[in-house]
Amino acid sequence: MRAARTAAPALVAAALLLGASAVEAQTGPLFRFAFGWQDMSGDMGEVLDGAVDAEFSIMYPVKAIRLGAGANWVSFAMDDFEESWSQVRFHFLVGYPYQINDWLRPYVEGRATYRRLRPEDDRFYGGEEELLRDFVSSGTGFEGVVGTEFILSRAASIDVSFAGGAFSVSPDLSEEGLGAIDSGLAWRFHVGIAWFPTNGR
Repeated sequence: MRAARTAAPALVAAALLLGASAVEAQTGPLFRFAFGWQDMSGDMGEVLDGAVDAEFSIMYPVKAIRLGAGANWVSFAMDDFEESWSQVRFHFLVGYPYQINDWLRPYVEGRATYRRLRPEDDRFYGGEEELLRDFVSSGTGFEGVVGTEFILSRAASIDVSFAGGAFSVSPDLSEEGLGAIDSGLAWRFHVGIAWFPTNGR
């Protein structure tokens, strides 16, 4: 019985994928605007708490795949500190959408990422408004995305996705008194709008 219960979801997923076809009819750019929740695990997750994030991507279909780029912004609170850190992340992506039926379009994406982390508090020397320093840690990583577009019309869809990836930054956070932390795993859940401006004509 346990084997049957385990096999059933796999068979359903296989049937959906076998019945799906690659999306080749879409033309023109795709704009995606999304908000969600981003959290960290690994070393970076020891000091940064999850927070609401925002993301924008633009893609263009090339035969059956999508090529694109975008940016993500989030402000992380810190465990046991009042200080907060901002992260700006840029990504290049390759996506592959499937057309299951008239209202459901799942997709997968692979992303190369570059991010910058910095404390949000200004740092002044004594009572004078002289900037003492501005710490920035940056680095690269990769991310995988699994999502679904719930089709509203030829021009618009509701987009729901989950993503996870690994990254490393340099220098580590020891200058900020947080230890030799220079890597982590980022997880996020997003809901947004996918807009195909030329497909609605």
